[in-house]
Amino acid sequence: MTKKAMKEAIKNAPKFFAYIDYKAASGKSLDYVALKAQDIISAMDEAEALKTSDVYLMRIAESTGNVTEESELVYIDKLCTRSCNWYHSDAAHGETTCTHNYNLEYDYITFGERLERA
Repeated sequence: MTKKAMKEAIKNAPKFFAYIDYKAASGKSLDYVALKAQDIISAMDEAEALKTSDVYLMRIAESTGNVTEESELVYIDKLCTRSCNWYHSDAAHGETTCTHNYNLEYDYITFGERLERA
């Protein structure tokens, strides 16, 4: 990917992703959904619309603007919910903060690493 194409891909990448972890009985595993929101409040509203009775946990990850050597844009968990309340996704709130890597060239996202253990 050329530097110009990379710059354009970063500019067009979603600012937020919803990470959705489903209940074991649902038969589903997990999903990443790109959010159209440009601010955290709108991201929360948009993610709320994705909640179903099958969802166990949902996180909102925000772009850090950092790109890995593999041309992946790094996202970091900001908020988490297990039911109806949103809270910070950090050890102080009983959550492990994680990163997620969005491949700019092939348009897919994967789990990155655990940064902070609860």
